[in-house]
Amino acid sequence: MSQRYLAVVCVLTALVLVWWAVATDSPIPVAEQAPPSAPAESSASSATAPPRVAEPEASSAAAPPGGKPQPRTQTETQGEEEATVPVPERTGPVAELEQRYASEPRASGSARIESIIDAQFRRPEVRAGLLQSVLCRTSVCRIETRWSPARAEGFMSALMQLVTQPSGPQEGFDPQIAIAPDTEVSADGTRAITVYVQTAGNAR
Repeated sequence: MSQRYLAVVCVLTALVLVWWAVATDSPIPVAEQAPPSAPAESSASSATAPPRVAEPEASSAAAPPGGKPQPRTQTETQGEEEATVPVPERTGPVAELEQRYASEPRASGSARIESIIDAQFRRPEVRAGLLQSVLCRTSVCRIETRWSPARAEGFMSALMQLVTQPSGPQEGFDPQIAIAPDTEVSADGTRAITVYVQTAGNAR
C-alpha cells in the first residue's frame, strides 16, 4: 500500500511541475549542472601526447617545401673559393731583374720570345684579360698582368708552363722569376702584377 502511495505522489508531483512550467512559460527548475567536461578521448590523447618541442627558427637558407636543401649555385661556390685565394707576394730578385730590363737593349730574337710567352697566356684554361703586355730585352722579359682571384689559376699555370716546358734550348726560361704585385686594387677587383723572367742561359 505504501509503495503504491509513493508512486502516486511521484506522478502527481511530476504533473504539477509540468503544469507549473507551462503556466509560467519558464523552464522547469533543475539543479545546476557542472559545465560539460572534454570528451574522454580528447583527455586521454592530451595525457598521452608527448610534449611539443619548440621548432628552431627558420634561417635564410631554409630548405624549400619537400625537405630537400636548395643546391648551391656555381656562382656562390666560385665566389667563396675566390674569396680565399691569397694575392701573390713580392718574390724573387725583383730589383735586379727590373734594373737589367731597364738597361738592356732589345735583341733580334725578342719578338719570337714574346710570342712564346703570349701563347702560354692565351691558352683556353687561362682567363681572358690576364695578360696585358709582354716585352723582352736581351736576357729579361717583363710581363704585365691584371690579376684577380678568378684569374689566379691561369696566372700560376702560365708561369709554370714557361719555366718547366721549354720548346728549345734558347726558348726556355730560368725557374727563378720575380713577381712584383701592385699595392692598389682597381675598381673591378683586379690588381696589377709585373713578372720578370730570364731566358735560359742568360740567368746570372
